[in-house]
Amino acid sequence: MDMNINAKKIILDLVNIMCNRRGPKSSQSDEHFLEIFIDLLKDYTKWKCVDKKVYKKSYFTHDHYRKKFISWVKNGVFDAALEIIMKLNRNYLSDQSKIDCFVDATNIRNVNGSYKRNLDANGATLLGRLYADKWKRNLKVSILITDQNHLLDVKVSSGQSHDITVIPYFCKNLFAKISSNKRHRVTVCGDKGYTSKKNEKLFENNGMYYVTSKKNYKNQETEPTPQPIEKKRHKVENYFCLLKKYTRIKFLYDKMIFVYVGFLKLAILVKSGKNQPG
Repeated sequence: MDMNINAKKIILDLVNIMCNRRGPKSSQSDEHFLEIFIDLLKDYTKWKCVDKKVYKKSYFTHDHYRKKFISWVKNGVFDAALEIIMKLNRNYLSDQSKIDCFVDATNIRNVNGSYKRNLDANGATLLGRLYADKWKRNLKVSILITDQNHLLDVKVSSGQSHDITVIPYFCKNLFAKISSNKRHRVTVCGDKGYTSKKNEKLFENNGMYYVTSKKNYKNQETEPTPQPIEKKRHKVENYFCLLKKYTRIKFLYDKMIFVYVGFLKLAILVKSGKNQPG
């Protein structure tokens, strides 16, 4: 299992703290369940793969593992673990003189998700229609990372929502947790879909730079000159490529979105554990 020991220990410690131990004690350790969940993340798409034929040392059915994972998700184990990792990343960045951040989004194709059972607070489905894709209903995952592949924030939204709608959410968390000044300048870079003068002023008022790729219109005589930070924007694309190597992240196989989000955060923890600062 290629997970950093610190990230693994964080998850196991949070399971002991946050999950109630009711009923008889399980014959398998929490570390065993975590290894199974990571194996499901990497190689399998169906819970029925977890049975005695695949894992001969296991005495549980696939339904037992599914309920255990849902219990961890509902108790906020992966949420708390990811928040700890992001806090470590922010503490590490506080000593840097220059912080380059990159924001981007990707669409997650729906295979088995139920759009009627996945509703937000306003009663709208999170599996929005995306007419550019034959799969019709998709999710959208947006992330904010640094040039050193340290995650700062992640947001799951409806597939039909515009990329720029997540910027106020990222702004609120970024302004509250990272200070920007002449000695520690923070720059956020996005593609053409994040172009907004309103957001530029919002970042400027908080001492940060907001850089987006300039749109090249046909009536322009010369092409817009790219800024140096735009040459490093491929790092956020590479981050998504590494996450989508896991089949459960590339497609939405689970009926409920909160189960997918649990696997998404577990995948980020597996990846972030390797790049953990310090």
